[in-house]
Order: sequence, then structure tokens, then C-alpha cells
Amino acid sequence: MSSGVPDVRGRQGRPVPGGETNPLTRSGGTRPGRKAIRILFRNPLVSAGTIVLLVVLAVALLGPIISPYNPLKSALRKRLMAPSLTHPFGTDAFGRDVFTRIAYGARTSLSLSLTVVVITSSVAAALGICAVWYRRLDNAIMRAMDVMMSVPSLVLAIALMAFLGGSVTNLIIAIVLTQIPRSTRVVRSVALVIREGEYVEAARAVGSSDWRIMLRHFLPNCLSPMVVTATFLFAQVILIESSLSFVGVGTPPPTPSWGNMLAEGREVMSIAWWLTVIPGLAIVVVVLGLNLIGDGLRDILDPRIRQ
Repeated sequence: MSSGVPDVRGRQGRPVPGGETNPLTRSGGTRPGRKAIRILFRNPLVSAGTIVLLVVLAVALLGPIISPYNPLKSALRKRLMAPSLTHPFGTDAFGRDVFTRIAYGARTSLSLSLTVVVITSSVAAALGICAVWYRRLDNAIMRAMDVMMSVPSLVLAIALMAFLGGSVTNLIIAIVLTQIPRSTRVVRSVALVIREGEYVEAARAVGSSDWRIMLRHFLPNCLSPMVVTATFLFAQVILIESSLSFVGVGTPPPTPSWGNMLAEGREVMSIAWWLTVIPGLAIVVVVLGLNLIGDGLRDILDPRIRQ
């Protein structure tokens, strides 16, 4: 006998007699993951930036496998050869294959930038949240950040490298110290709004510890702006690393680096244009792709833009 209750056990949103569709697949109820992907790739420029970044990652990972040449071994008989089928990007003043060095340089730039972004984001999150929650620390932390921001980041990085000495570890330390202030201020501005939320007051009322509140409420709600900031920071770090290497205080030679390749190519630019044009284009393309992806992430994570 029928009880008169509609049968709503239909699966995957299929209508059943007297029933309804699944609310997750009902019109306007698209799955969050698919919606995020659709929003991300709605703009063709964002799609282009993603494709470019994937191509660069593929070159960094597979380039050394595809190319049979050693990026550090000199071959003076092949010096300053123009781009050809044998050497698609030509050779440098020491006869080294430029494509191979571009691939290894991509590894250097991307790995170094990723390390800097992870360290900077972690330290900035800790400083920004602690400055908001422990108000007595706010003034001291923010004034220290203001002092560091008063000096141009590139000038400060050069001064730190001159003091610390040339090495990859010191380069990471120098760039991290120059980028922490801006990221800290972003986290602090978001944490100030979170601190006034009712759920934070409720957590305090039930006796939650400071660390539990910061990890459970502050950190998750700060992730969205931190992710967007990290994307732009990634591009900024690539530019700073290339600039420092160009002036001779970045990645120490003969380690392949886009900045080092630019510095080496400027001396023979009139007769070997590819030594400066190709590394410069690599930097421009990667930075542009990262900025476009950052715009797409902002569209996904900002509810006002998403609506």
C-alpha cells in the first residue's frame, strides 16, 4: 500500500514518480569543483596562462631528458652558434646548448621560488595572526614590517647578499626577508575582520585555547587571500632572483639561471641576440602566466566577484 509519501530515492538527480531531483545536481546546484574549474577557465587569458605554466613545468622536468647536452660542459668549437635544428636555441660563448640551460634554469628558478613562497607564506601567516590575536605584539611587529618596507626590496636583497655572501641558501634568506612584510600585512588585514566574528567569540566563551582558535578559525579563513598573494609572490620572486643573478649577487655561476644567462649574453648581444632574447622571453612568459592564474584564483576565491 502506498503511504502517500513521495519516493525521493532517485540517484544522480533523475526524476522518479512523485519525487524530486537530487539537490546537488539540481539546476544551479553544480558540484563545487566543477564550478570552480568553469570559473577559472572562463577567461581565455587565464586558460592561456595555465597552459603556458604547464609547458614551462614540462620543459623543466623533461628538458634534461630530451636534450643530450650537459649544461655545464664547454665546447669552444661550437661557441655562439645561431639557432638551428641541432641547437634549437643556439649556443653561448662557451659552446653550451642554450635550450638545455634554459631547462635547467627553469628548474632553478621554479624550485627556488617555490621554497621562498612556502617559507614566506608560513612566516607571514604566523606573524599576521599573532599580531592580531596578541594585541601587545601588534605595534612591535607592524613597525618592524614598516621599517623593512621602507627600503626597496631589490636594494635590501642586494645589501643582504653582500653581507651574507653568495650561495643559494643565502639567496633564499635574502628574498624571504624582503617579501615577508607585504604578506604579513595582507594576513593581518584579513585576521582583523576574523577577530570580530561571532564564531571567534563563541570559541573563547567555551574555553578554547589560543592556539586552537588561531589554527581552527583564523588560519582556514586566511587561506584564500594567502593563496592569491602567494601566486603573485611566486612571479615576484622569479623577477627578484633573475635581477640579483643579472647583477652578480644571485645564483652563483656556473649554475644555470635565467638571470645568469642574461648577464652572460649582454656582452655579446650585438652578435648573439638569442643569448638575451630567449632567457628574457622565458622570464616574461612565466611571470605573465603566474599573474593570469592569480587573477583566476581571485575570481574563484572572492565571493563578491564569483556572484
